[in-house]
Amino acid sequence: MIEPLPSGKPMPESIVRTAIRYTQFSLVGGTNALVDIGVLNLILLLDPTRAPGKLVLYNAVALVLANANSYLWNTLWTFRHHARHDARQLSMFAAQAALNVAAGRAFCSGSWPAGSSLIRTSRRSREETRPKSFRWWPPLP
Repeated sequence: MIEPLPSGKPMPESIVRTAIRYTQFSLVGGTNALVDIGVLNLILLLDPTRAPGKLVLYNAVALVLANANSYLWNTLWTFRHHARHDARQLSMFAAQAALNVAAGRAFCSGSWPAGSSLIRTSRRSREETRPKSFRWWPPLP
């Protein structure tokens, strides 16, 4: 049942549909973050490294899988009535995903201005203290 507004009138159906779609889109975004962070941490658990090249590669793998998760959930759930599942839609999503991966790689490799400042900070702190890791768990003994 649609809850009435304070004026006593029912909420328009379009607002309810938009709110539901926004909630679904937000939940898909949350699962994308979990996939991205989870995959990156799983790879680092299986093959711990501090090598920048490997970290960029691992991050790219995590981003690709998060983008695949996004495509699947958004086309099968959030926008299922608008999804066409044709070559054009898939290629547009793949192009967006490629830009996302390229931006992530540029950020992690230091090519992006904000990423390079993070790398400079971590290099400076490496000289002062123990290097930081992208892992959530303590270093293995």
